[in-house]
Amino acid sequence: MSSRRCRRSVTRNRIHATDLVHREYDPSCDSGMRIDLENLPDSTPTMGFEATYNEVGLPNTRIPLFVAGPMVIFRLQCENQVPSCFVTFIRNMPADRRKEPTPENPDCDVCCLVKWLLTECRNYEECFQRLYYKPQTIVYEIMKEVWLRFCSKPILLSRIHVQVTKQINFLTIANGGPFIFPGDPKHRRYNLDWELKKAHLVEWRNALVYTLRRTLACDGMQNDVANFLILNIVRILRIFVASLIPMDSSFEACDEYLILDSIHHFPLTTHPILMLFATDLSNLLLRLDDFWNVNLDGREACAPDNQGVYDSYTFIASLNLLLMNETCAFYKSSFSDPSTKDLTMNLLADTLLAFSRLVEVLRFAEVVPWVGEVLCYLEVAFVWDPTLVLDAALNVRLIGAKIFNFAKLKHSKASIPFRL
Repeated sequence: MSSRRCRRSVTRNRIHATDLVHREYDPSCDSGMRIDLENLPDSTPTMGFEATYNEVGLPNTRIPLFVAGPMVIFRLQCENQVPSCFVTFIRNMPADRRKEPTPENPDCDVCCLVKWLLTECRNYEECFQRLYYKPQTIVYEIMKEVWLRFCSKPILLSRIHVQVTKQINFLTIANGGPFIFPGDPKHRRYNLDWELKKAHLVEWRNALVYTLRRTLACDGMQNDVANFLILNIVRILRIFVASLIPMDSSFEACDEYLILDSIHHFPLTTHPILMLFATDLSNLLLRLDDFWNVNLDGREACAPDNQGVYDSYTFIASLNLLLMNETCAFYKSSFSDPSTKDLTMNLLADTLLAFSRLVEVLRFAEVVPWVGEVLCYLEVAFVWDPTLVLDAALNVRLIGAKIFNFAKLKHSKASIPFRL
């Protein structure tokens, strides 16, 4: 009975870059298609990467071949394409609205390649020989079909991350919308200069990265895959944007504001690829935690099954994730290494020592020299363990606010004009 129902349920919208008919997913007969990243067979082929998930062949972090192979190949294709190919790709690749994997059609090239990748491909060399010379659209469709098969979407957004996402939309800011300052949602600036907007967006970016790292810094295959995917999608978006904007523009591919500036100055050129990647990222890879609908005061903002609100949050989160153009924060932490741990703790100890001096002095003319020292410590320590340093930086900011308020009160009582 189930097989008859499976044969009848078909979909005729364009899937896998082809007009071939594909049967719709039926959990009663297709549940075996699902992939549990945390319980893969020991024989699953993998690819090794170093901490930045950039160089292939190193054993530090293992990513399943069926995830890493197509992504690395797609990125190589992008790096070696002429600009006109990027325009063709965007034109031929509509955003994907599917929520479930697609059962195999033996006449479909993508279906056959996905099956081969999951069951027969043994190493990256085989994967490269089979996929690199395929059209970009085919390789991208293979990646999406694999993502759709994950039992659980790998990129988890915490309730706190959702609370930050509610307050800031980087795309709205890039398109000329009002700027909202952190901690003051009622204070909107409509005439803020673009360069000042970018400068103040750093605070929002730090908050988003911090809350995202709190969930992705844990060990486990799912988090390793999440960090790998985020890093490479951002890198690929950079390649697209750098190829689409005018050649005489002053932007550099390594500029942290490359994507924001491109969307702000060349929206018609760069908006389509941003929306494509953001839609696929939000639909296929992002998920909110079970209490996403609960505000910080413990009250429900909406029903937990409100799919429209859920989708809007994941979409805005994906836009922010891409537009902030962050990669370093998602490197694989090497904090487990003893020598690294010792160095990190020593650096943080020096940071605290510097701030203890600052607390004792409480004279702002003498505070300024210590700021550079503290920032230097934090910058170096961040390379070793981003999450730990972000925790420290958050505490440092709270300490700084207390120092400021205390000093202001002290000077006001002494009837001395207070200036920074």
